[in-house]
Amino acid sequence: MNADVLIGGTIHGYENVDAMLVEHLENKFECKILNPFELAPNWVPARLVIAYTCLVPDGDWSIILRNAVESGTSHLVALHLAAVHKPLQDDPTETRTFCAISDLIGASFTRHDPYGPLKVVTVSDGPGHGMRLPSIQTEDEPYEYKIIAADLNIHQMRDGEPFTWSRMVGNGRVFYTGLGHDKVTLANPEFGNLLRLAASWASEG
Repeated sequence: MNADVLIGGTIHGYENVDAMLVEHLENKFECKILNPFELAPNWVPARLVIAYTCLVPDGDWSIILRNAVESGTSHLVALHLAAVHKPLQDDPTETRTFCAISDLIGASFTRHDPYGPLKVVTVSDGPGHGMRLPSIQTEDEPYEYKIIAADLNIHQMRDGEPFTWSRMVGNGRVFYTGLGHDKVTLANPEFGNLLRLAASWASEG
C-alpha cells in the first residue's frame, strides 16, 4: 500500500528522520517522502498520509488533505504537529495558521514545556478492534492542546493531558500523537509499534 510521508518545517532538525519513519513502516507500506513546501496544487494524497511536524504555511496542500480525508479517499496519521487556529503569539502578522490541519486532528496546539523526560500512559484501547497501544517513556517535547472537537477518542495521556487520540472526520480516519520531536523518540521500539498500529488502522480500519 502506498503512503505519503510529509516531512518539513522551520524548527526541528530532520537528519535521518525520513529513514527512521520508513524503517518502521517498510514491511507494509511503499513510502514516498514529500516536502509540504514543494507539493503541487494538483497533489493527490495517497490512501495513507503521515504528517510529521510540518510547520509550514496552511495552503493548498492542507486544504487538499482535509478534503481527501473528509471524502475517505485518504486517511491521516499525524505526529507531533504544532497545529494552531491562530497566528503564532510572538508575531501578530504571522500567517501560519494551520486551520485545515487542526480541523482534522480536532485540537489546537497551545504550548510546550522544555524538551526532557516524558511518559505517556495508555488509558484506553486503540481505535482498531482489540488494539492495545503501548505506554511509552522517552525524551520529547510535552505538547499541550486546546481540544476543539467533541468526538476525540483519547488513548494516551501525559500528566493528565490528552496526548494521543483518534477520530473520524467525514469518511476518513485520523490518528494523532504528540510524540516524535526527534530521533530519540523515533528510535524507541515502542514508538515504532505505536506508529505501525496507527498506520494499519488508518489505512484499513
